[in-house]
Amino acid sequence: MITRGVALDAACDSLFVLLNQLKSDSQHTFPVFKRLEVPCENVDVKRWLAAQKNLIQWYWSPRNSSEEVGGIGAAVAVDSRLSKQVAFSTMTRILDAVPEAFADRVRFYGGLSFNGQAPEDEQWASFGSHFFVLPQLELVVGQDGAQMALQIWCESASDWERELGAAELMLGAVSFCEQAHVSESFVAMHVAPNFETWRSNVESVTSRIRAGKLNKLVLSRRSDFVFERPVCPYFLLSRLQEADSNAFHFCMANGGGAAFIGGTPERLFSVDDGALLTEALAGTRRRGKTPEEDDALAHALVTSEKDVSEHQYVADYLMDCLGQLCSDYSAAEERRLLKLPMIQHLLMRFSGGLRPNVGVLDVLAALHPTPAVGGVPREVALEMLPEFESFERGWFAGPVGWVSKHACEFVVAIRSGLVSGDNVTLYSGAGIVADSDATEEWHEVENKIGLFVRLFSGA
Repeated sequence: MITRGVALDAACDSLFVLLNQLKSDSQHTFPVFKRLEVPCENVDVKRWLAAQKNLIQWYWSPRNSSEEVGGIGAAVAVDSRLSKQVAFSTMTRILDAVPEAFADRVRFYGGLSFNGQAPEDEQWASFGSHFFVLPQLELVVGQDGAQMALQIWCESASDWERELGAAELMLGAVSFCEQAHVSESFVAMHVAPNFETWRSNVESVTSRIRAGKLNKLVLSRRSDFVFERPVCPYFLLSRLQEADSNAFHFCMANGGGAAFIGGTPERLFSVDDGALLTEALAGTRRRGKTPEEDDALAHALVTSEKDVSEHQYVADYLMDCLGQLCSDYSAAEERRLLKLPMIQHLLMRFSGGLRPNVGVLDVLAALHPTPAVGGVPREVALEMLPEFESFERGWFAGPVGWVSKHACEFVVAIRSGLVSGDNVTLYSGAGIVADSDATEEWHEVENKIGLFVRLFSGA
């Protein structure tokens, strides 16, 4: 249990003491993993991260939870220099060495690009096709208090002194001052595609659907906002969190000068000791300005043949995947409404027990991308997307999350954006089916970034 502890600087001093004790202990069997933990004061994790100078940072907070995890530095970093198979086997090998006492707390955090390829767009280049980090220093805050933890992974005795030295340097570089968060309303905005191109794209896609070439294609839009001065991603993330607690919130800055942030309502899947959970989220209406209007919009959503059909594509796809991945599986609930601050969706959850020898990468490969962000049939839709999208999605709508020794959780990185200097790039998408209307779908992609835009105007 995490208990209330001392100030952050005192916690860091305590970690220095534990680190020195570790230095004096020569009895180690390599490779070796060490996690040194001390209780500390309950602080704003995002403000703490904003004050750090370290370029590799990670933030994670589950939906409807007071838990926050912030990490800086890398005890281990696994990136696209390794294939996905080698990357995940590397993480598994390291996590297998984690003592059971820490099994639920030691996590690799990261994600993958939407299409599984390394983006060529300069803004996304540093993220690669995949990137996961085991943070060197973590700050964990929850209902039971807070703790600071230093993590060390060493492959061989010859590297031991170097790894301890790196940990010592990390502790010495930690900043404890809270950075002032200042931003302004945006001064310029550009969208791609514009409405005329969007309408042409929707008409082309619906024509192909009616011709039987595919059933659904999710088209996305990129919106670039320019501010007078650099934007602090954690300031923006804080405001997102205040506006919507019913979302997974994340931020990843991996050293390339950009930060990928989001507040997504959609879990791709989670696994805990072989028990798999996933969910179908599709179909959209805005929220009403009055309770009566909100109820009317909700009724229109649940009775819409188009939206129910769009949601059913996702549900059917997930059930097919569970049939391949699980020995037993079922729908965990009936289709229902998920109400968010600006919009509402159709939601259905599923559960199952993974078959033996089915790993995290197998589940990722099967489930991502779902028809909610790609299309139906999946391969046809993915092949067609570049024809209609003049930009790279990068990590937008890709899987983002964490992997531990016995569990993992990945979300779909929608309601997300890339913060780089004075520029914030937001992405949003809409599922196009046979009877889609270009104007209505345009309003939908506007509504999906509406929470961000509303926060900009009050910054």
